[in-house]
Amino acid sequence: MATSSVACLAAACALLVTGCDASSAESDAAIDARADTRVEEAGAGDPDAAIDAARDDAHALDGSRPGDASAPIDAACAADTSCAVVVRATPSIAPMPIFAPPVPRPESISSTFGPRWKTSADRYDFHPGIDWFDAEGTPVTAIGDGTVAGVYPDGSTQYPNGGNVVAVRHVLPAPFVFHGQTVDRVFAVYMHLASFAVGEGDSVTRGQTVGAMGRTGDTTFVHLHFEIRVQTLCSLPYQTANPEASCVTGFDPHVHPFLFVGGRDDDTITLEEIAPTPGDAWAARYRATRGDLDLDVIETDRGTIGFVERRGLDATSLDRLDDFRYGWVTLVPAPFGSRDDVLEVELHFPVRPAFLEVRDLDGSGLRLGERPAR
Repeated sequence: MATSSVACLAAACALLVTGCDASSAESDAAIDARADTRVEEAGAGDPDAAIDAARDDAHALDGSRPGDASAPIDAACAADTSCAVVVRATPSIAPMPIFAPPVPRPESISSTFGPRWKTSADRYDFHPGIDWFDAEGTPVTAIGDGTVAGVYPDGSTQYPNGGNVVAVRHVLPAPFVFHGQTVDRVFAVYMHLASFAVGEGDSVTRGQTVGAMGRTGDTTFVHLHFEIRVQTLCSLPYQTANPEASCVTGFDPHVHPFLFVGGRDDDTITLEEIAPTPGDAWAARYRATRGDLDLDVIETDRGTIGFVERRGLDATSLDRLDDFRYGWVTLVPAPFGSRDDVLEVELHFPVRPAFLEVRDLDGSGLRLGERPAR
């Protein structure tokens, strides 16, 4: 039996697991062959119908039915705790994509939210937003109706490294609770702009140009660094240093922009056991395609990390937030940029956990190992 297993959550290929046992491997091969045949038969006529038919074949082979997503994986992996199984959980913050992306090509992402290797600085970095790349001068637009909260020229004290910055305040139609407090507004922050198209206090409408993509400030390439901050514009390090400021909420306001502007959620992730490095007891590798740049929660019996809420993280200073050594696990993100198709993060454990579970913003994900009954 293989020492590691990978689970694929691609809708177009049903739910495939490799490395569990001979029977599951045979089923995978049969599913692949049937899918290839179906697509070839369809040609340019109706590829969607071919994919649906291939999915039906997969259900026929493994005995599952649509709507019972974890059944084939659970059946194949019943006796193998190294095999990843599909999990579903209720997210702590339900995505509310009520706004539009701020760029014309939202698939052009060079850095997503969360832990990353920052190539330009040759170090690890917790990225508090999304970097969208495009040609210089590309219009960037308001994600919804709102009011310009601030316009900050290159070198401002508020955003010394952000270049030309625009911040827009948006009132939420339905408030939600974040860190025990009611949130009724968000701020969209646009950095590294080449130019401004609005002024402070202006009212803006959804899709209105607020500036042009550029490379001002501390950056080496043309892109829009975009952030969503909830309830306040003040970062937690600023709040910590200025506890009497009117903007203090007591929490880091940065959240994954996908929560509000939406993003692809193809569920084509993998989770596999890998050889540990010297000094570690166990290790795993998480992989996601460009259709799944929304990793949120890493949970084990030894600890939990939540990127959106900064659960298990110290966000009081950037140095602490950028340190991915959490004691019970160390995260090692691989470089990811505009030309990469797969995002990878290795997880190294000094003590082997009973289970490892990774979940995205919707609460969907994979688990290795046996989770204790709740």
